[in-house]
Amino acid sequence: MDSYGSDEELLYLMRCGYEEAETILYKRYYRLIYYWIHPIVSTHNDLDYNDYVQVAMMYLSNIFDSYRDDCQTSLRHFTKQAIVKKMVSSLRRTYAKQMNENNPSLNNWIDDEKS
Repeated sequence: MDSYGSDEELLYLMRCGYEEAETILYKRYYRLIYYWIHPIVSTHNDLDYNDYVQVAMMYLSNIFDSYRDDCQTSLRHFTKQAIVKKMVSSLRRTYAKQMNENNPSLNNWIDDEKS
């Protein structure tokens, strides 16, 4: 199976139901994702780095499903852009949620006895 060097060819075989091609493709992209998200998540200490990698891997099947050969871009570039965008938006949502929890709204009543 290692003779299939192209990611696009492996994706085609994966879509045809060849499980070994799927395994090889996921292993390849696991290593790549590990390096792609490092600059993004290295400043966030709220989760373990491997948790971020697993979250990115969950997005991978949807990204593979949405890739089209006629887009004039490689699978690797398409996947990198999609993973980076997903991770950045996920981190922004997490950060916004934390900020809302830590800062009370001015519209809410704050009881002096509880403070």
